[in-house]
Amino acid sequence: MQQEGIFSPPLRRHLILVRVSLKGASDDEFSRLTGAVPGAFELQLKALEHLVKHGVDVHPACLVSFSTEDRVKALRTRLGAIHPAFENFEEEYLILYPDVEERLRKMKVSIPVMATGRTEPAENA
Repeated sequence: MQQEGIFSPPLRRHLILVRVSLKGASDDEFSRLTGAVPGAFELQLKALEHLVKHGVDVHPACLVSFSTEDRVKALRTRLGAIHPAFENFEEEYLILYPDVEERLRKMKVSIPVMATGRTEPAENA
């Protein structure tokens, strides 16, 4: 067997599973949630493309608590163009731990009602 890195490609595929967690379903959501430049969202999609191209077992997940249904649908289409199985990505939902809530408030990000357990939107400081 020809050696390629530590494991040969068939072994590598069975030993490693990569989960790429997208923060938001679009450039602007990603930027708002992370503070990174909007174009950096595309780097995550490129990473998925490269992982698929090189035969790595990979699946995407996306924090959808801040996303509209239309944006999630558009992301499903984009991810499906990379690999058909990616249309059914894992959905992540915000768990509002105190430090997470504080960080979001400092960034002036509106906290989704579903994450607060409240019936009305939280006041942002």
